[in-house]
Amino acid sequence: MQIFPYPMMAGHYKDVFAELGQNHDFTFPADKPDSRIDYMFTSEDAKICSGEVIHTNVSDHLPITAEFVLKQNVI
Repeated sequence: MQIFPYPMMAGHYKDVFAELGQNHDFTFPADKPDSRIDYMFTSEDAKICSGEVIHTNVSDHLPITAEFVLKQNVI
């Protein structure tokens, strides 16, 4: 399921999990995830190293995390 802001964001930024080939890392509902409704985006100024869905029962969504390396010319 992709809601309205997704096409706008994906047109300007890289979808971290899509770039990693992890489109099926679902985050909702937390007890039996079958939808990817949580996203993280980055610019071309960052190299994406990894992304992970954290399996926990603290919310109805599963949190996501990612590791990036900033390119030298960013700062």
